[in-house]
Amino acid sequence: MSTEFHNLRRSMRRRRATARSAILCAALVGAAVAGKKLPGWIESVASLRVEESAPQAAQPLDVILRAVEAAADSGATAEVERLCATLVEQYPDHPVTEPAMLRLLQARMRLGDERGAQRVFQEFQRRFPQSRLLSEALLDVANWRFQQHSYREAANAYTDLVALVTSGDGSPAGEDTAPEPVIWRSKARWKAHQRAERSRTELERLARFNQALAYEHGGDREAALRAYDRFVSRFPQDAFVPEARFRMASLAMEEGRTEVALAGYRSVYEDPLAAVAFRCESAYRAGRAYQSARRFDEAAAAFRATMPLQPADNEFRLASLGELAQLLEGRDRAHALTIYRELAKSSTSTGVRAVALQRLSALEGHAAGVTATR
Repeated sequence: MSTEFHNLRRSMRRRRATARSAILCAALVGAAVAGKKLPGWIESVASLRVEESAPQAAQPLDVILRAVEAAADSGATAEVERLCATLVEQYPDHPVTEPAMLRLLQARMRLGDERGAQRVFQEFQRRFPQSRLLSEALLDVANWRFQQHSYREAANAYTDLVALVTSGDGSPAGEDTAPEPVIWRSKARWKAHQRAERSRTELERLARFNQALAYEHGGDREAALRAYDRFVSRFPQDAFVPEARFRMASLAMEEGRTEVALAGYRSVYEDPLAAVAFRCESAYRAGRAYQSARRFDEAAAAFRATMPLQPADNEFRLASLGELAQLLEGRDRAHALTIYRELAKSSTSTGVRAVALQRLSALEGHAAGVTATR
């Protein structure tokens, strides 16, 4: 498909008012906000009513589109919101209305207009129930709610997104054979739009993991555990599985299910594909739990799992080695000395380094005294 600019009026005459062409028009007014990690708040609300104003003649479409571009480039969100509302009001049956409504929703969320965002999303869903942009709109809403710390609403929105993409209605279609769009803003804009068109599977992964995260942050441990378990079962090879298992173990520990928690932590720190941060913290937490149960050999084994991990100055690795060295002082003094030397070398903490050097001095002095006595 050509990515060059096309003449607006000529393209409008060629344009067929199809659902596919409406999707492509998203490039005019910005693709859905993607990658916000950084998870149905949909309420029964009145249909969207664009802010009332005195009747006026419709502005030319190309004028409004250029103004939206300029406002977006300058970061004038309020102006983008006003212009998109005008576009929706004055061109309600034009294919560009669908992406314009999505842009309007995004602008209102950025402005903190909760009621306005709810109204426009409700109307978007009513008017375009099969839209390929609906899944992106739901993801935007869910992430926005999460960032607001409205975790229950975020979890509900992620749940709606899972239902949408697993029903088959939220999947981007295959190869696009529709007529050329009304106008491309730029090649870079179109590429950004293509990246934002996530596959059904990717959207489901995002939604399921973030749904569990929202439940966890909202304090609903049981719902979070069930959601993490569904995520791991559905996507066992996903890169976020170690984090999900770590979080499940932590939640189980909070509920007093120690053995379940320990098994979860072990599955993480023994996983060579897990991120080092999770491996180190899992080993430390497991080791401390074993210590509390006076299972010192198992504690030492958990702490020891962090020794080969890098970066060497990971705080949970250093904490694990400190605990391990103390456990070994009365059992294997030579090994304890080796660990204290590693702590003194690797730690960026003055306090940790001072303790390690103090224990080194004490143990080496003791060893020298024993040798002299002999």
